[in-house]
Order: sequence, then structure tokens, then C-alpha cells
Amino acid sequence: MPAIAPLGARKPPSAEAGTPRSSAPEAAAGCCLGSSASGLKEGLGSAPARSGWAWSSFPAARDLPGMNKAEMADEALFLLLHNEMVSGLYRAAEQGDGENGRCISKLENMGFRVGQGLIERFTKDTARFKDELDIMKFICKDFWTTVFKKQIDNLRTNHQGIYVLQDNKFRLLTQMSAGKQYLEHAPKYLAFTCGLIRGALSNLGIKSIVTAEVSTMPACKFQVMIQKI
Repeated sequence: MPAIAPLGARKPPSAEAGTPRSSAPEAAAGCCLGSSASGLKEGLGSAPARSGWAWSSFPAARDLPGMNKAEMADEALFLLLHNEMVSGLYRAAEQGDGENGRCISKLENMGFRVGQGLIERFTKDTARFKDELDIMKFICKDFWTTVFKKQIDNLRTNHQGIYVLQDNKFRLLTQMSAGKQYLEHAPKYLAFTCGLIRGALSNLGIKSIVTAEVSTMPACKFQVMIQKI
């Protein structure tokens, strides 16, 4: 199977015809952080067979050109809100109002609900997606750019329902030190985004399990495992 081509810009809503997609039932899948995508082939090479992995390389990450002060303020507020949300949950847990493990679950569930709402808003005027891969490309490019002001750097798939989304400079980790001693704190800052991806896919009719892995800050990988119905 040839390697996946780099993402191209989607046509504007006015140039595509089709009916809006309806919401799908909520996916009953959780988030498991820190799990390793073992067995995945690393690096670029010759085009793999269909049972192997294919890479889709994206242009170098960069801020959106022409960001005005209002957009920059919105991004700063989002980062501050996310940090405060994480800190608040963990402070409550330390005071005996909850357990650390439950904090991860709560953050993931928050992200799930936000992801459902955002994808419904972003796709209400777009045409129906062609297939599962087309949906994942939309998540990597349009969805990610709208939320994090840059697109995913690499998309990898084994064509068997597993996708790996790699962000080399994940916004929610850029404010943390790159030292290895801080890696143990990374999962709490990835849980919300795991839920965000899962919620978005849920409303597009795809039930999934989303996990995250960090080996070197601020780069991270999100693995999406599609659950066939």
C-alpha cells in the first residue's frame, strides 16, 4: 500500500456538497495514558505493504500566519484555563476529595464532551467524509489547527484501525521543562486532549480508545484504536 500522501487543504464548505453528519451515540471507551505503541515501525522508508505502517508527513509546525491580538489572547486563555483545571482537580485530590487516578478520568471525560461539541460546530457545513482515513486527516489538520494553532506533524496507520498522531511541539506541554524528571507529570496534561479526540470521533460515528505517550518533552504521540462495531 503506498504511503499516505501529505494532507491537502480541504475545500471550503461552499465548494463541497453534501448533507451534515448526525451525531453518533457516545462511545463507551476510556483513556489509558502512558501506554507504549509497541511493535510500531519507526522511521520513514520504502512504501510498506498493506499490513505494514504508512506515514503521512506534514509541513513543519508553525503558528498560523496573521494571528491577531484577539486570537492570541484566546489561545493564552485556553492554556491558562487548562492549566487551572488540571491544578484544581489535583489540589482537590490532595485535600482528600478524590484520588489521583480519578483526576485523569475526570479530565478525559471533560475533553470528551468538549470534543463532541467542537466537532459538531466545525463540520456542520461540510460534506460527508469519504472514509475513516478522511476523518483522521480532518482531525490532524483542520481540527488540530483550530484548537492548537498548528497541525499534527505526522500521521501513521497500519490500515487495520490503529492511527498514531505525532505532535512534535504539543502546546499543552510547551510551558513545562524538558527535563526527564518532569515526564511523570505529562499524563495529567494529556488526558483532556485524549478525551477531545475521542469525543470528536464519537460524533463522527467512530468509537475509539485514545492513549498518549511522551518520551521527550514537548513532543507526544496520540494512538487512536478504532473499535469496530
